Amino acid sequence: MQRCPGRSSAGPSPPTSLARGGQRKQGFVHGVVLSEPKVVRAPLTAMAILAAGCIQPTHAPGYPGPASPPVVVGTDPALDALDVPLNPQLLVFLDRYLDPFSVDPRRALRLSSGAQTLEIDVQWDPVTKAVVARPTAPLRPGVRYLLTLVEPGALADFAGRTIEAPLEVRFTTGERTEVEEAETIDDPRAAVEAYFAGDGRCLECHVKGSRYLALEDLSELAGLAAKTAADRDLVVPGNPSQSYLLHKLLPSYPDLVGGPMPPYTTEGSADRVPPEALSAVARWIETL
Repeated sequence: MQRCPGRSSAGPSPPTSLARGGQRKQGFVHGVVLSEPKVVRAPLTAMAILAAGCIQPTHAPGYPGPASPPVVVGTDPALDALDVPLNPQLLVFLDRYLDPFSVDPRRALRLSSGAQTLEIDVQWDPVTKAVVARPTAPLRPGVRYLLTLVEPGALADFAGRTIEAPLEVRFTTGERTEVEEAETIDDPRAAVEAYFAGDGRCLECHVKGSRYLALEDLSELAGLAAKTAADRDLVVPGNPSQSYLLHKLLPSYPDLVGGPMPPYTTEGSADRVPPEALSAVARWIETL
């Protein structure tokens, strides 16, 4: 396995195969409900730094991952929560990554109140390992709602396993029409460029004229195939969850050719890509 010069080694994550392509803004959901401390507004963040990289292919198709089906480890709002904002972001947190190309939002989640079914936008956020549902219109105040998993087969992990237990999250809205927002990134592209050139140390290797993918000009990455995985797009405009650049930055992502990036990154290491850099990458991809 060959790595960028001047960097310490780190073992690769177990890989599997991932087909290139897919629809924009797709989403996932699976789960068994578990109440967990409320997490406020997890933005569709993404990590992105290099997706063709310093590590040569060590692809091992068919890596099975966990032997058990995906499990829901928390939700926001929590089960039976009160005073939920009228414009909420509904989050279902899972114990693992899902396959971003297996998602069918129309068959994933349903939000209802009595006999009424509301329209929602469902997406998968691999950074937080959460299925994210957003109502397309404000909810009514003082009303009890039910979020359910419509069809487990609409979402699967990389071994094709789907959630076996039912998902039901009941909550009641309050009077508020606002939600606490995560810190805003005014210029996500500039933030990504700053990280690549600075703390990420990406431009030590990834420059034009080198054997590695050049990351100096982000405008050249959209629709470009990864060097070590020609069947995958580095950046899928508008869709961080299907962008291989993001996958390479995520810790222990199960479907990589070679190891994660940066190559000195290890699970639990202080050198891992910080959340703010991942958020910047995801937001930048969403704006394309």
